Amino acid sequence: MIESTRNARGAGIVCDRWHPVRSNAFGRLFLFVQEAAMNRRTLARGLQVIGMMILPFAIASELQGVVGLGKSLMIAAGGVVVFYIGVALQGRVEP
Repeated sequence: MIESTRNARGAGIVCDRWHPVRSNAFGRLFLFVQEAAMNRRTLARGLQVIGMMILPFAIASELQGVVGLGKSLMIAAGGVVVFYIGVALQGRVEP
């Protein structure tokens, strides 16, 4: 596997290092699982941010009179659901 490192001046150096975990099929599978977990966390964080952005939108639209109180509460509940889906996807955070 080719890895990129930086020297003291900041120039990129490409070197070919043999890594025991990456050299066999189980190591590749392990790296694939790590990537999938990282993508899942990224999706979960994105859903959490979207859920947090929906709530102020619901409040502002109700204050401007664009939608009624019932619709505003439904929009806010939708934001809470989106946020909770993000929390559930993220799973347990390990230190």
